[in-house]
Amino acid sequence: MRAGHLLVALLATACLPAPEPGGRGGADGGPGGESCEPIPLTAVCRPEWYGDEDCDPNNNLPECEWDGGDCCPSTCTGEDCGNMGYDCRDPAAGGDGLADPEPIDAPCAAVDDPLAPESLKVDVARLSSDAAAGRRPGSSGDWRARRYIEDRFACLGLHPAADGCYQVPFHSSKGDPTGNVVGVIPGSDPELAHEIILVGAHHDGVGVEDDVIRPGANDNASGLAAMLAIADLIQRTPNPPRRTVAFVAFGAQNMGVEGAMRHVASPPEGMAMENVVYMVNIDMIGSYQHAGGADSFGTFSDTPGRALVEADLDDQPDLDVSLGVVSDDGSDHAPFCSRGIPFVYLETADDSCWHKACDDANWVDYTNLSRLTLLLHQVIAGLADSDEDLAALRGQGGCTP
Repeated sequence: MRAGHLLVALLATACLPAPEPGGRGGADGGPGGESCEPIPLTAVCRPEWYGDEDCDPNNNLPECEWDGGDCCPSTCTGEDCGNMGYDCRDPAAGGDGLADPEPIDAPCAAVDDPLAPESLKVDVARLSSDAAAGRRPGSSGDWRARRYIEDRFACLGLHPAADGCYQVPFHSSKGDPTGNVVGVIPGSDPELAHEIILVGAHHDGVGVEDDVIRPGANDNASGLAAMLAIADLIQRTPNPPRRTVAFVAFGAQNMGVEGAMRHVASPPEGMAMENVVYMVNIDMIGSYQHAGGADSFGTFSDTPGRALVEADLDDQPDLDVSLGVVSDDGSDHAPFCSRGIPFVYLETADDSCWHKACDDANWVDYTNLSRLTLLLHQVIAGLADSDEDLAALRGQGGCTP
């Protein structure tokens, strides 16, 4: 079988049925089955994280000592270590012991309008809550965020990655257990379904610093909320997209776009990089009002992405989006455009609260988050159904004009 058509075969309904809404994708009711369990939270304690050489509060290793601030399963004696990690008391006393943390609540109840500001706020608030504790790679908050995204993908009926699991686990360069989360909507056109429009939004944050949670609402719960809403909208469309649309929540972005680099270097089976014809990166789109507008990177002249953004701006003429901006390599599009894959990357600058405690759910501008999510939906749906030969553009794209 030609590699170009492998994805179609692997994701065909007869081979890998979409999970029922409310399910988790696996035959045993788990997230793709027992073999899909994420890497356990056993990150290495690194002395450089704390001057007293104790374990970071977001990691849990039996060898670490608990001094009233750090939380390790073997020694934690506090009543509740709360959002700094586990409740480390013995399970018989109501604690978690060595068990995984409880997931963030992720009900599967359908919303009337995925684009409604209040709908977007639900996802932003949950992903930037104290329970998520800033989503630092290797932390229980990171675990919770990945599980939340996984559950939402399953509720929306997205297919797991081609091996049957939503999560693609890896260890960061510093040894932290984390992962990418992948959900797929298979293309419907036999001639185009092997081509992939890849939509990315990183799920990690900087976690807890100086004993203060950095919630990461704009960076990047806003992008995750937009991605989930777009997946919902595409699933509601009577006619499925012609090309395959893959949604990827990348891990360890703040460590140097490591999740995106992992995906590019070793994509899930059936999602070969030569089939990715466009990449849409959603990173920090919740501070439009504070920034006074949005930047659209990669929308260079005469590209399909630019034409689609311009078409939506014609429908939203008071939306201020700068086109054709050249970006640095600090976000998840970089490993893709370095391979010559055309991209669109939307961002609202956020100098005031970036990586700070004030980047909470109340900081986000939900009215304009809704409008930018609509724009991105139009771009992604337009690319997925485009009559243009997007595959021919591979190698002609790049990170600069």
